[in-house]
Amino acid sequence: MEINKYTRLIKEMIDAEVKDASSSVKLDPEFFENLFEKIKNNIRYVAEQVLKYPEVDDETLKNYYESAKKEYLSVNPIDIDPINSLTKYGYETWLDSKRIKDIKWNYTDRYLKYLEESGRSELVVKETKLSSLEIVSKIGDPKSSDSFYIKGMAVGEVQSGKTGNFNAVINRAIDCGYGIVIVLSGIMEDLRSQTQQRIESDIVGEGIDIDSQSLGKKGVGKLERFGPLGNSNVEQVVSITSCKSDFNQPLADAAFSLNHTNILVCKKNVSVLRNLIVWLHDHIDQGKEKHDIPLLILDDEADNASLNNEGSKGREYASKINGHIRSLLELFTKKTYLGYTASPFANVLQDRNLDPRNDWIITYKLKGEAKEKRLPQVSNLFPDDFIVLLNPPTNYIGAKQLFDTVKPIENKASEKIPLIHVVDDHIQSFPARVYDNANANGDVIGVENYSNKSEWENVVGVFGSYLGFDKFKDYKSFTRASRTTDNLPKLIPKSLKDAILCFVLSTAVRESRKPKTINSSLFQPHNTMLIHVSRFTSSQNNTKKLIDVYVKEFSSQIMTDKPGSSKSIYFELENIWYKYYATIIESISDYLPKDYSDEFMTPIVFDSLKKYIPEAITDLEVKAINSVTNDKLEYPKNTPKKIIAIGGNRLSRGFTLEGLTINYFVRTTNYSDTLLQMGRWFGYRPGYLDCCKLFTTQESFEKFNSTTLCIEELEIEFRKMEDLKLSPDKFILRVKKHPGTLKITRPSILKNSKDVKWSYQDQLEMTTKFNVTKTKMEKVWSVFKNEIAPLFKHSKINSDGFLTHQTDGNGIIELLGKENNFNSEDACSMIKFIELCINDKKLNNWTMAIKTTGTAKLRKGTGVLSP
Repeated sequence: MEINKYTRLIKEMIDAEVKDASSSVKLDPEFFENLFEKIKNNIRYVAEQVLKYPEVDDETLKNYYESAKKEYLSVNPIDIDPINSLTKYGYETWLDSKRIKDIKWNYTDRYLKYLEESGRSELVVKETKLSSLEIVSKIGDPKSSDSFYIKGMAVGEVQSGKTGNFNAVINRAIDCGYGIVIVLSGIMEDLRSQTQQRIESDIVGEGIDIDSQSLGKKGVGKLERFGPLGNSNVEQVVSITSCKSDFNQPLADAAFSLNHTNILVCKKNVSVLRNLIVWLHDHIDQGKEKHDIPLLILDDEADNASLNNEGSKGREYASKINGHIRSLLELFTKKTYLGYTASPFANVLQDRNLDPRNDWIITYKLKGEAKEKRLPQVSNLFPDDFIVLLNPPTNYIGAKQLFDTVKPIENKASEKIPLIHVVDDHIQSFPARVYDNANANGDVIGVENYSNKSEWENVVGVFGSYLGFDKFKDYKSFTRASRTTDNLPKLIPKSLKDAILCFVLSTAVRESRKPKTINSSLFQPHNTMLIHVSRFTSSQNNTKKLIDVYVKEFSSQIMTDKPGSSKSIYFELENIWYKYYATIIESISDYLPKDYSDEFMTPIVFDSLKKYIPEAITDLEVKAINSVTNDKLEYPKNTPKKIIAIGGNRLSRGFTLEGLTINYFVRTTNYSDTLLQMGRWFGYRPGYLDCCKLFTTQESFEKFNSTTLCIEELEIEFRKMEDLKLSPDKFILRVKKHPGTLKITRPSILKNSKDVKWSYQDQLEMTTKFNVTKTKMEKVWSVFKNEIAPLFKHSKINSDGFLTHQTDGNGIIELLGKENNFNSEDACSMIKFIELCINDKKLNNWTMAIKTTGTAKLRKGTGVLSP
């Protein structure tokens, strides 16, 4: 803790000196070297005499200075754009300048100070301060004498820091007078517990410490405590739930007081919400129909489980969780519902039904006796009042930095960060499983599902000894063996082995940088690898068994092999290094935002890295995170973890994996919103972005490209609407109808959407990905030379350098059907589009053209130089 205090103090002094420096002063290494000599005595005096920090020697002080300098240079250039917003027509805020001045922002100020001391840049803290104030100005006034129901939504990119804004809003809401805050946090206990811990650190200031498992002050509570144990002028908010307990029956039976300011973190679970509704309904003041306490519901992952999958049937219908949330809201006269999401498709397409005429029925048991409550509901959860778009800081690494975008991102490098590696050998078993392209979900299914000999022979014929199936003579012997997992072939794809060894190397690189990063508040002690092969727990658990064996095998080799031997594991690791790391480690700065550098990402060569590899595998854990194993991902602050996590749904949405570097992702989905949420690798990687890798399939890669473009188009439309001062109810997605395209969300939500006929009119389609294998190129060239070029033999080159040939729609269809290097899905959809046009007697006259001139030179991309 003393380390953070010293580096924080020094960083503040550096900032002051830089601001005082003349604009003509160059902030180069010489400036910072001289600066240390200038301020070191002042650092000692303030630290030791004024702040009473422990004395340190000159070398330690210089190390602290170096850490503070690098942190300053890494964080200071980070920028962030203000939020964009749409508000309801006639909107006027209740939070005017006088109210802002009159409110005592105790919780807010404490939280913002905590963010500063946690290493957030000044600009990011400032934007959090302003954006949270703007959002709170749009929610209901808790001091209002009138009833209200305000509905809003905040949209931010996956893993971009929405929780930081989320918690700033809660702190402000408490300062403004909201008496009860209910946080709805996903459908999994892991995510709820993780959110509870953040709430305790960022808002409550006390809770269970993961390291010691004892109850005490934490996070903001270490800066200042409120209530009887601290500043008694500020009421202490009470957390009814804990990281170990949701609002279950024992808590429901506990008589906690509604006279306090209460906060609860609950799963979106029918029984949990039922318990909460029953308890709150039973404790309405006598003679009243509703609570007068101002209620704020913050719905994290608001597109998941909260929406009404039954709404298309009519106003009387609601899915269970949606109906419970709406019934819960109706228990209060003054309430605000605020949803947070990274994938808002479903939210803006959800039903906008009127108030249901029938009551919502809640069934429960009291002392073993069946009971029933019939309660009214609010109309819907559509964000009629406001939608805000949260913009990430420039050091955020998201989908746009890795996948296709409509336009270059301002202040970003023009090239995508080369962290993605496409795999095609994942059809191998985990164990003895194959990838079935006919499966609608694209998931890995069991070979044992092949029910007859002909299907079995087809599988063997396709995959053969590659999967090790040839050891079984026939289908019968395989099915007998399949009853015992131990008898099945145990194979790990080469790509997965590469990915695991990449994790060892990335951890070793981070170990090599540890002496220079450990004193910084940006230091991340944990290392995690995520393996996502299937949603099925059996597949996850079998994968864990295989990886356990593999990890033990290479760990033993690392400890016993001679690093210089060509037969040792170090030789294999060196090959992996040069295949995946050597180039990016040297060139990562080329892909960072302009004027931004990460001073902790220092290059290293393999020979220097070898000595860190044994430490990289020490205490390495392999966990399958699912309901069968009940393994948990916990990251104690004082116990650095190295974890290979094999997961499915529990790691697909909302959950943060600390120090995540390597991702092996071969699961797929047909929904854009689900695909985005699976991208747990998005986020912030200070000091180790160059250590990160994503191993995925070509199909997933293309789907992420499509989804990223869709999200970007959505944001562009949002900002256009903001300029036109349009309201949230105008923010309705158009559903593109296109062969092979992703569905943006679930069919139950899309029932209320309007289809827009997809067209190539006014569209330019360009092939940007090419199959350049020798066989493919020879086929394409042969077709061009023998079948296409002859069409142009009587053409003359025009003034623009084109050879042209006139044809009809059928001629173009024939061209697209020939061996070519177009994207196959695009070619098929264009053929279908042209066929439909021909049937409608349109697009009959076409011109084919070949460009014969250009600016390329032999040494700049055309042809091959002769010797």
